[in-house]
Amino acid sequence: MKKWILSHKKSAVAVACVLAALIIALGIFFYQKNSASASHTADAAASTEQKEIDAWGEVKYTHMEDISIDFPSTVTDVLVKEGDRVTLGQPLITLDISEYNGNIKKLKQQLAANQAALPTATQDVS
Repeated sequence: MKKWILSHKKSAVAVACVLAALIIALGIFFYQKNSASASHTADAAASTEQKEIDAWGEVKYTHMEDISIDFPSTVTDVLVKEGDRVTLGQPLITLDISEYNGNIKKLKQQLAANQAALPTATQDVS
């Protein structure tokens, strides 16, 4: 075999080049096939992702606001506890506004009395 290779150097080099090219082509083919199946797997995983993130930590605030109510009321119930999750628009406390409603009722009565007295007051001026 050694004698044959030495006597046919050009043919042996050509066969070696063809074999090397074939090995490289097969390597590229299998590499692309494996990377394509990996991308399909990634697509499937991406489609099952959730649109929310669960995280634990501590919320640090930079600005604190006092809640002030300009009408008489009493807090009757606190609906959340420290550490509870809250959302925008979620009720946090329950107020008893019966005193406020009493004030509104008195003011409506005064308004009705003043409106009833208005015609007599305009007659006295004329």
